[in-house]
Amino acid sequence: RARSRRAMALKRWAVRQISGLLSDYLEGITEQNFSLQVGAGEVEIRHVRVLPGLLAEHYLDLLSSDVSVSARIPWRSLGSEPTVITVREVWAEVRALPPSSRPRTAEEEDGALRRWRAQRVRKIQARVEAAREAAS
Repeated sequence: RARSRRAMALKRWAVRQISGLLSDYLEGITEQNFSLQVGAGEVEIRHVRVLPGLLAEHYLDLLSSDVSVSARIPWRSLGSEPTVITVREVWAEVRALPPSSRPRTAEEEDGALRRWRAQRVRKIQARVEAAREAAS
């Protein structure tokens, strides 16, 4: 019984650690989809999702996803050997964002602002010219 409690506590700790490491990329890591073989240092996480917005910089809207990941944790040499995380399976349904919904780059914003200012200057110049002609 004490061994079972320790194993559960270790599993909860491992879920928190790995979830924290992968939180910039994946969501939905829970004890239910997380299996841990303590002695072998093997972790398997099944049926988690890609974080919404992760593909936005590539102008893709993530509709749904399913990812499986495994990890090998060198318990006896945590400080000297790396923990290796391997993405095993990825399924993602995405939709390409239309060009009109894509964010502008800083250069595009600057260009749009310059064009707007030039257009305003031309309108003002045209009004001034029309006023001069009317006055003469």
